[in-house]
Amino acid sequence: MCYLPCAHIYEIVNEVYCLFHGSKLGFYSGNTETLMNDLAELKPAVLPLVPKLMNLIYAGVKKKIGQNSIRRYLLRLSIKQKEKTLQKGIISKTAIWDRLFFAKMQRLLGGSIQMIFTASAPVSKEVMQFFRCSMGCSVFEVYGLSEVGAAAMTLMAEHDSGFVGPPLPCNHIKLVSVPEMSYFAENDEGEICIRGANVFAGYYKNETDTKEALDADGWFHSGDIGKWLPNGALKITDRKKHIFKLAQGEYIIPEKIESTYMENHIVSQVYVDGHSDQEFVVGIVVPEKPVFLKWAKRKGFEGDFEMLCQNKEVKAAVLEDLWQIGKKRNLNSLQQVGNIMLTTEAFSQDNGLLTPTLKLKRSSARQKFEQDFLALYEEGNLRPSKDFKDFFFFSIYF
Repeated sequence: MCYLPCAHIYEIVNEVYCLFHGSKLGFYSGNTETLMNDLAELKPAVLPLVPKLMNLIYAGVKKKIGQNSIRRYLLRLSIKQKEKTLQKGIISKTAIWDRLFFAKMQRLLGGSIQMIFTASAPVSKEVMQFFRCSMGCSVFEVYGLSEVGAAAMTLMAEHDSGFVGPPLPCNHIKLVSVPEMSYFAENDEGEICIRGANVFAGYYKNETDTKEALDADGWFHSGDIGKWLPNGALKITDRKKHIFKLAQGEYIIPEKIESTYMENHIVSQVYVDGHSDQEFVVGIVVPEKPVFLKWAKRKGFEGDFEMLCQNKEVKAAVLEDLWQIGKKRNLNSLQQVGNIMLTTEAFSQDNGLLTPTLKLKRSSARQKFEQDFLALYEEGNLRPSKDFKDFFFFSIYF
């Protein structure tokens, strides 16, 4: 017998409801390389997008513009002008900037989109604003979990990524202090806890995890860190679960690093981990095959997918890309990966690395890649230490 997570049951109920009320549901062909063709044919009015796909589309637009200074200027100007109308609450596809710049992209996604929503991982403010300005429709980021029947918060405000609105009517939400991470409820910061009719009763035949997730008063502890804002909205700022400490005493939250690196268009999946007796974090990267192959060719590397993933020079180039995006997203030196392994084997339910809700099973991943991590630590930290170089020159000078 197959047991579906409650979020997937919720999805099926929604699909049946939509069909019952005369809506049409479209499903892509199963090949991500022809996804744009599917969108052009289906012409969806409501489009759910995962952050990875949004990042890929945005990266594709930037790549097409390239170094053309006139196009780059027009893109910046168009976004700036559309932002001004968004701040007035005006959502439109008929502005001059749409006709000059954004109409082609709107047609690529079907030309009929009235709403886009995304969930499952954070989306950068830059990418979110690009979609809001370019698509001429409402673009929302949704917060929720399988354990609370999917959504727990109303859709986020139009103008700032990372914010969600007030709780749904069926929810109570509170923040609980996490002193080991210096988050305190009295400062309106802490772990997000949810209670209400939509909260699950427990994990099937798993009392240990159920007791960890649900306290005696029925509050579900999400593992996410939030901050109440003066306007009553909640901002998701951090993650409590799966933290570990490096030898320097620094607490590392791998999900934060992973979500940052996932913004890179050549990354399909990434797993970051470390040990308390080591001074840097390491990672396993599954490249996005078609994009990765084109990227490697532009970089002057030759070989098939398997060969490229085993090429140390390719790994060094991937690391450089990851460090750049990490620096852009304000990861400090200890949060940046020091070494990685590229693998062609995707994380999946079949190999035991993903849960039924497609979340990474960290305990299984840690066990599977234990020997690989030992090899990476033996190879050493490949990231140049700016602090060390500064100290070196400081010593010589004095």
